[in-house]
Amino acid sequence: MVTDNTAYIGTSNWSGDYFINTAGVGLVMQQSQNDSSSVHQSIREQLCDVFQRDWHSPYAHPLLSYNGP
Repeated sequence: MVTDNTAYIGTSNWSGDYFINTAGVGLVMQQSQNDSSSVHQSIREQLCDVFQRDWHSPYAHPLLSYNGP
């Protein structure tokens, strides 16, 4: 998950019982303004770019375009 100033990477599948009944690993990253230079993107920006690249990939298709059972 990426917000306006923080990134979270974890092993969760985002269902309520997953947080209660299983263990996982999570990493929260928040980079201060001083940590990022104008030359390099912040970790949050890099993760956002990776998500956008994959989301808009020619290999990504809406689930509704597939006929299910």
